[in-house]
Amino acid sequence: FNVARALARLGAPVINGITVGQGSWGTAVEAAMLAESLPVQLRDPDHDNGWCLALVEPDGERTFITVEGCEQYWDTAALSRLLPAGTGWVYASGYELTGTQ
Repeated sequence: FNVARALARLGAPVINGITVGQGSWGTAVEAAMLAESLPVQLRDPDHDNGWCLALVEPDGERTFITVEGCEQYWDTAALSRLLPAGTGWVYASGYELTGTQ
């Protein structure tokens, strides 16, 4: 989201591949995307969006607790809807790639 938002704010063309799920987290993700004029192009009818909690120790050591969500479920049909018309760059977060099936 942060990368898509930054590119959109810079006026760069963005194909938004953020999946929006069903539930309270999906509602929050969709609202944040719409506030940045990032259209929802992928929806998951069965899962809510996941989230991550970062715990930071006084010495700066970080621990992450991740709850997986709809962003873990990719398929060829969904990805084919995101193909650019020409040459471009692809940004993928490791969080979205950890549970690919």
